[in-house]
Amino acid sequence: MQGDGQGFKTLFRKLYFMVLPTSRMRTRYVVKHRELFHHIGRDLFFQPRKFPSDPELISFGDNVKIASNVTFINHDICSSMFNTKYNTLIFKEWGGYFGR
Repeated sequence: MQGDGQGFKTLFRKLYFMVLPTSRMRTRYVVKHRELFHHIGRDLFFQPRKFPSDPELISFGDNVKIASNVTFINHDICSSMFNTKYNTLIFKEWGGYFGR
């Protein structure tokens, strides 16, 4: 689901994923389409109905269980907000998280 996230194929996949009735089916879908994610380890359980945006930035290790109503936030503007608030440029984004 790379790209702008608005292509027909991407929207269809997200809708299809959302209407899968059981968490077991959603887990099977995620494992079957593991190439959409950066990495998926062994024994994943995926319960959320909402498919994450930019899944290629997400890695799951072994024996990971994701509960329902979990939201993955891959992009945010925290570093920009802190830099603006403190009038500095010391906060930088580093591979999915920000730090000094």
